[in-house]
Amino acid sequence: MSVFGSIFVGGAYLLGLLTGWLAWRARRSDQNNQQAGETAMTPDQQTKLVPDAVSASAKLEALAAEIKNAKVMLHAESEEREELAAAVASLEEALKRANGRLKLILKSVKRAKSGE
Repeated sequence: MSVFGSIFVGGAYLLGLLTGWLAWRARRSDQNNQQAGETAMTPDQQTKLVPDAVSASAKLEALAAEIKNAKVMLHAESEEREELAAAVASLEEALKRANGRLKLILKSVKRAKSGE
């Protein structure tokens, strides 16, 4: 390894040590700044202090309502699919009948031409 490579690796190592030390120092100073008898709050405790925070039961109720709405939409979509399938089936039958009638008309036209 060249001299410049060694200097680069050493500088990167020292920069990493400095960054780690600064992060450790900042975390330690946050813990030391707490009042006597004060403990760190968990996210759940912080949520309870917020006046407009949504409770867990309300969140579950909202999820249940979303699931119910999704099921209703899925059922409505399946009904629409069934109606569409019925319409396509009736259209297909009508096309088959029209095709059969067209074939009969073509046969009668051919007979009329050959009989002339």
